[in-house]
Amino acid sequence: MKQLQIVVLLICLVACSPSDGEIYNTAKTAEKEQNVQLQFESYKTIVNEFPNSQYHAEALFQLGFISNNYTKNFEDAKKYYREFIKKYPQHELADDAEVELQYIGVPIDNLPFLNGSIATESEQKEDVQAK
Repeated sequence: MKQLQIVVLLICLVACSPSDGEIYNTAKTAEKEQNVQLQFESYKTIVNEFPNSQYHAEALFQLGFISNNYTKNFEDAKKYYREFIKKYPQHELADDAEVELQYIGVPIDNLPFLNGSIATESEQKEDVQAK
C-alpha cells in the first residue's frame, strides 16, 4: 500500500509541476504587472531547474538585470552577468551583459554613453573599452 501511495505522489508531482514555458510566461506576465519579486523567482526557477531550457539564457540575463536595476544586489548582478557571458558568449544579449557589468550600480541617467541621447553601438563599445 505504501508503495502505491509513493507512486501516486510521484505521478502527481510530475503532472502538477509547471513546465519551463509556463514559468517563463509567468515571468513575462509579472514583468508587465511590475511584480519584480515574482519575475525574479520565476527566472530563478528556470535557471535552477531547467538548465537546458530554451529560456535559460534570457532568464539568466534577467536575473542580472533585476539584481542590478531593481533589487540593487550588485554582487548577485555581477555573478549572474558573468555566468551569462561565460555560458552564452555568442548570445544576442552578451554585449548588453558586458555593458551592464561595466556599469553595475550606475543609474541609467548617469551612463556616460547616453549623455542625453542614444549612443550608437560602436560609441557604446568605445566608451566601455576606454574604461
